[in-house]
Amino acid sequence: MRNLLSQEDKKIARKEHRLRVTTVSLLFSFFTILIAIVFLMPSYFISESKKYAAIKYSEVIKKSIMEKEENASNDILFVIKEKLNLLALDKEDSSLKNIFEIIISDKPDGVMINGLSYNKLSNNQAVVIVGKANKRENLLMFKKLLEQETLFTEIFLPVSDFVSDSDIEFTIKISGNF
Repeated sequence: MRNLLSQEDKKIARKEHRLRVTTVSLLFSFFTILIAIVFLMPSYFISESKKYAAIKYSEVIKKSIMEKEENASNDILFVIKEKLNLLALDKEDSSLKNIFEIIISDKPDGVMINGLSYNKLSNNQAVVIVGKANKRENLLMFKKLLEQETLFTEIFLPVSDFVSDSDIEFTIKISGNF
């Protein structure tokens, strides 16, 4: 078959063909990217709103944790302050240490003290002694020795503590102006 176009016309036709193919490819790519962006916009907005909500939620949680920590530390400080106020005694009063020493020194053989506690209620102050005596006589002697002390105004030992003859678990409440 014969060539109807000259060499120059062929070059121009090829050049135009390449230009058209390139233009169509670029337009196709542009519209594909444009459509992709349009379809991805809702997902982007949803993810941004979820991100914002997650940030707000984490801030609320951090604030809540900080408030709880402050409340816990305030509670601890309040409890410690109460304990210090309980242990603080006026200079005119006998010290709590001396009262406990008196109680321990009055303890006869055969009486074991398991615990001493101090309660201070307005004008009424009390010491509670919890322990164990091997004989009823030792417990009675301990009560009489405590009654001889001038600091103690009232010594209460329940009669039910005298029921058994040996291995007696007892609780003595001592009131006074300490």
